[in-house]
Amino acid sequence: MNILLVLPWYKPAIGGVVRGVSQLVARLPQRGIGLTLLLQGPYEAPIELGVDNGCRIFGFNTRVPMVEGHRLKSLLGYMAYRGRTIATLHRFLQEHKIDAVNVHYPSGQYVYFAALREQHKYPLMLSFHGSDIRLQFDTGGINQRAFARLIRTADAITAVSNDLLAQVARRVP
Repeated sequence: MNILLVLPWYKPAIGGVVRGVSQLVARLPQRGIGLTLLLQGPYEAPIELGVDNGCRIFGFNTRVPMVEGHRLKSLLGYMAYRGRTIATLHRFLQEHKIDAVNVHYPSGQYVYFAALREQHKYPLMLSFHGSDIRLQFDTGGINQRAFARLIRTADAITAVSNDLLAQVARRVP
């Protein structure tokens, strides 16, 4: 099985997201599970950034639908690149033989994986780490709708605590 771990950042950054994903990278390959990491970055095509414990790490720009302070520009950019982003991620999933996707610190910018799931039929898991839930539910407009779609499409939702998982369950649209 090959799992794509999608997250906004990784080493050398520090924090709960990096710590949790580092544990997966350290342990799952020993059990025969292949991992590929995809980080948010300014890259128009997936670019290999490095390797950690045999797991390849890529960067790619998964645009957020709307950025405060640049609403119109960001929305037009999102709409202009949406099809290309989905096509690029589709090829990436095929080339790396991805069987499942696990999004850590989920946000509306990962709504592409909800759309691709319909086509690829992979299990989609979301892993909440803390402030991600407050930030995403407190946004409005298209970002919140994209986030809600991502949650509705997920096969499994995990969180770092039972309290956080209960917060997600209470706020799922």
